Amino acid sequence: MNAPPLPLVRSPWTKTFDDLISLVYNHLLIACPFAKRAAPEPMLNQLNQRKRCESVHIDLVTNFTAESSLAGSMDLDALVEIGRSVPGFKLTHLPSVHAKVYVAD
Repeated sequence: MNAPPLPLVRSPWTKTFDDLISLVYNHLLIACPFAKRAAPEPMLNQLNQRKRCESVHIDLVTNFTAESSLAGSMDLDALVEIGRSVPGFKLTHLPSVHAKVYVAD
């Protein structure tokens, strides 16, 4: 069985990300170099509307350093909000991560 090719998504990609979140049932993997407050809010709103926050697992792989936070590329409030809303949230530090990958179920 051949899987369809994965498309490259170019900016602006907000609608594509929203579409992906609408498909999340059990697990979401996000790999990205930073997290800003604006990104988790619509994701959490959508998961809440579908009553998935309590049961979904979200793995965030990012460059979690003091420098990224001080530079403003890592919004600690965003991480706290995800952690409070999603019991299955896991944060993994990967130095120098640059890729942006989003995978659901």
